[in-house]
Order: sequence, then C-alpha cells, then structure tokens
Amino acid sequence: MDIEMIAKINDVIGNYFVKHPDKEWIPVKSIMSDLVKAGVFNKDVKKGMPFRKVLLALNRAGELDKIPFVHAEKKEESIYWYLVREGGKFQAKESTNLPPENPKKEYEKGIKDNDYLIELCDQILNKKSQKQFTFNDLLGDFHKDGISRTKLPLDAYYKEMNLVVEVVNKKSSALKKDIDKSQKLTISGVTREEQRKVYQERKITFLEEKEIKVFEINFALFETDEENRLIRSETNDLALLKELLKEFI
Repeated sequence: MDIEMIAKINDVIGNYFVKHPDKEWIPVKSIMSDLVKAGVFNKDVKKGMPFRKVLLALNRAGELDKIPFVHAEKKEESIYWYLVREGGKFQAKESTNLPPENPKKEYEKGIKDNDYLIELCDQILNKKSQKQFTFNDLLGDFHKDGISRTKLPLDAYYKEMNLVVEVVNKKSSALKKDIDKSQKLTISGVTREEQRKVYQERKITFLEEKEIKVFEINFALFETDEENRLIRSETNDLALLKELLKEFI
C-alpha cells in the first residue's frame, strides 16, 4: 500500500476531527469529500467505495492499524467501516445505510454477472426476457473455413416490449500467468477486444434497421471487486437499474 497515500488519509481524518469537535465517530462516506479535496482520490463513487477498497486491502494484508482511526463492525458476512477520533468511543446505531464490504448474495454463486443483471432487469420490467437470443441474419465474421459464421447472441430480448438490453464495457481480468486473450488476433485480423466492439456496433445497426429498441447497460457503473466481478449488493444494483431503465418502466 502506498505509504504517502496512507499518510495523507491519516492527516485528512485527523484534521476532520479537529474541525468537528462534536463528532466522536463518523461513517467512512462522511470523509470522502475531504479526501477528494486533498487529492487522495479523484472522486467519490457509491458513497465511499474508493476508501472502502483501501480499507479492505489493508485488512486482508493485516495492516489495518496503519490507519488507527478505523473501526470495523462485522455483522455476519458484512463489514461496516467507521472512523473514530483518537481517544473517542464508537457507539453503534440500530441501523445503517452504509454499503457492506461483502453483502450477502441472494443469487447463487454460479450465475454469471451479465445474467445476474438481466435477472434484475426482468424484475424491474416485470417481463421474462429471452436470454442469449439470436436472429438468423445477425452473424459474426467468417470462420477459418471461409463459409460458416456464428449467430451473435443478445443478452436479453423483450419481444413484447420490442426491446433488447445489452450489458457492455465488461472487461475480464486475465490471470497473471496467462496471456491476455483480449489482445490475441482473431481470424478477422483484429484483436478480440476490437472484435467485441465491432460486433456490438453490428448488433446496434441490425436492431435499428429492424426498428427494435436497444438499451446498453454500462457494467462499469456497478461496484466490483479487485477481479472486476460484481459485488452484487442487490438493493443498490436494483436502485441503479431502475434509474437507468426508467424510460421503459
């Protein structure tokens, strides 16, 4: 962990309690505006997520004492983070709106992130989508044989609504020992990453020609872990999706 960053964080927290002598403790989200102003983080995301990620990393490394103000409240599978002034005492409230470090997932672990988001869309739209739906004339590039082509699947097709929902901008994190497959050249002479962009543009053009509405959900808007997998806080995810899909509700 960056020593300079930790020093800045401690300075900001210490100054906060000097300026607010009436505060014995605060949730980590309350310090985020000060941390952003101090240049520790570029911006706040999801009420303190950047700081929570730092705390999570320190906790896993057994170095949480590097920020002596931190108080962690563990409840079942979740951790709630607070900051307590030097010599102060933490007294928990009956409830909290803070996002947990690892909220209990109501969806089975085996379900893919894309499918998880589409299941939530089904709930919000009150419709059962056709997942991985394909059209006979929406095709990928030619295979090595120069003849066959694969149908391009759509994440979710709501036929009654004349709507397609696609999850975009999801980047898989390659294992350290593996070569990043996204940079390997395909039979079309472009990288897989470039091919995904081409295919997505092809889908959009095809759907527009058929006068089918298409809505792209930006995966990057959702909270993820270090391996770019969704944290899956269903309450937060549903709220965000409802806002994104409000024109279709």
